Amino acid sequence: MIRNVCMLLILCFPLYGEKIGSLFLGTSSIGGEETFYPRAYDVKSGLSAGLLIPIRFPHVDVHYKVRASQHPALSDKSYDDRKYEYLAASNVLLVGKWFNLGPVALLPQGGLGLLYEVIHHKWDYGHMYNLLFVDYSVKLNVPSIQARWGLLFNLEHGIAASNPGYSPDSRFHFSVVYTY
Repeated sequence: MIRNVCMLLILCFPLYGEKIGSLFLGTSSIGGEETFYPRAYDVKSGLSAGLLIPIRFPHVDVHYKVRASQHPALSDKSYDDRKYEYLAASNVLLVGKWFNLGPVALLPQGGLGLLYEVIHHKWDYGHMYNLLFVDYSVKLNVPSIQARWGLLFNLEHGIAASNPGYSPDSRFHFSVVYTY
């Protein structure tokens, strides 16, 4: 039943574009003061990049967002001097509506997504987690600067994890967006 409704929606409302979509590049931070377990890892701020692919629905703005991020990570154990790496990939379906506030246009969106993350030293050694999260996004365009450029702010808050308590529940991303 749900599969049939999804197929109907996809066929009724074709993909369109802000021509094609948006590409974004920025920074991300993870969990504030929270730590990753079962070992304590200090995950530093890192880089994130991704795509916003628009989907046409009447009266709302819908985007499928795909993001990848990479962060350096260090173990808090004094005897562990290895350098670790934190990698994450997420996807989310965002829904919102554009608001024009004078010279500034805002697109607040919210959605549900899935995040896959791994902290590893070597590819055969590490810890992997999954997280179901709610994404709160705001895209900001200032047309007087350049119509195709904007800013994207995201706050991701976890609601269910594959290993509860093993990873922080929040992530924050700040990105520059190029729309084409």
